[in-house]
Amino acid sequence: MIAKNRLPVIYALLAAMLFGGASAPAAKILLTEIEPVTLGAVLYRKWRGSADIYVA
Repeated sequence: MIAKNRLPVIYALLAAMLFGGASAPAAKILLTEIEPVTLGAVLYRKWRGSADIYVA
């Protein structure tokens, strides 16, 4: 049985491995499948936190 004081460390290491292993393929798909302007617009809207679409 794993000691209770080591369980959070194991969870943190597991989360770091999953985040690192999942983020690289997701980024590769985003960069190859989505046009740069569209990706920029999505990221900008997400960063601003607004649901409004402004057309110049």
